Amino acid sequence: MQNNKVLLSEIGFFREEKKEGKLSIFRDYSAIVYQVSELISYGVSEIAINALCDKDDILKSIPDGFKKRIIFVDQKDEARKKSEIILHPIAVELSIEFKDLNSFSFSEGTFFHDEFTILFTNIRDFFIGIEEQLLIDIDLVAMRNAVFTLRNNLKSSDSMQSLAMLSGLLGSYEETSIDSITLIPTASGELVELFNRFLEDELYKELSQENHNLGIQNKIVRSKTIISRLTKDILKKPFAKEIVDLSAKGLTVASGSPMPSSKTFDSLFSSIYLPPVAPIKPMLTIAKEKWKKANPEIILPKWDFSS
Repeated sequence: MQNNKVLLSEIGFFREEKKEGKLSIFRDYSAIVYQVSELISYGVSEIAINALCDKDDILKSIPDGFKKRIIFVDQKDEARKKSEIILHPIAVELSIEFKDLNSFSFSEGTFFHDEFTILFTNIRDFFIGIEEQLLIDIDLVAMRNAVFTLRNNLKSSDSMQSLAMLSGLLGSYEETSIDSITLIPTASGELVELFNRFLEDELYKELSQENHNLGIQNKIVRSKTIISRLTKDILKKPFAKEIVDLSAKGLTVASGSPMPSSKTFDSLFSSIYLPPVAPIKPMLTIAKEKWKKANPEIILPKWDFSS
């Protein structure tokens, strides 16, 4: 069974420092401790980073206790390529200049460019979540509305095929909640030790695996029941009693009607995994506030300019 992994857009936060009238802005990797501590509530065991990031620089910079918990995903760029296959016919019909997921452009007055923008900014993370079986944070409501509008206005068979696939995928998602554990704020040095202690705990490993199973439609109901039991069992552990609270977390899972058979989807994906969607961005905002308040010792990026 797989452990639960979460896709993050960034590791660490930017810090501002003013000295001698000069403002410096730099990434501080001490923040990863606070980011990860918020994600324990979803049974996260590993942090997934887009492979486009500089892997060596990140691994040199983050605290040793977290290095083995970082994975780099979409290393063959498959999710990007598949995203482009889906978006290309839509862009053609809308007369949007679109070569890849790095950029697109359109003339003033182009219809439905807002809807295209929503798909453009969310689809790669969605497909990475499918490919790599990750917990993700995308704007499902905005994507559904964009697909609905485009399906009612576009005509080409290729566009409609892409939109029908997206509509089937997104339409299967429903909101739910799960029991979870939340770390009580503590010193950053202790957080590293606590996180690794959780990850070595057999109950937490089970919890992580069941959270991962929330992306498999026929396992969702059973996994939610097991998650509820495991969170309560973890709270009984001596090392957890003083540092963990019980809470409930919301997320959106593909527990609705199964997606109709789609040749487009079947040609792109072999996975039956539809990634749970969680409000990760607000959680990271909370993590940033805790990090600012704690003001831990700075961990600067360790760039290698030799190459």
